[in-house]
Amino acid sequence: MERDGGAGRVLLWQSLLLGLFGTVSGAVVAVMTAGVLNSANVHLPLPLELFLVSSTQKLSVLPEALGGAAAIVFAVTALAGLYQVRFKCAAPPSRCG
Repeated sequence: MERDGGAGRVLLWQSLLLGLFGTVSGAVVAVMTAGVLNSANVHLPLPLELFLVSSTQKLSVLPEALGGAAAIVFAVTALAGLYQVRFKCAAPPSRCG
């Protein structure tokens, strides 16, 4: 019995799209959370204030770090989908998926 690999392609595309949309939405939520926390002007307790030499804490989002983390998350999700297609779908069709 020969298969055309259609189920494997669909599974791979699903994992790639999940990785893409999950990465983008996670990055957007992280930037928005940092912005909200920065605008809240959260005052630090005295021991932490003495350690940081500042009465408030500001979060900075570095584009390089955000891009690198996003690339790693996307790559891991893509590799997980590739693993699923390569090793799980190579078995009889009942195990694919």
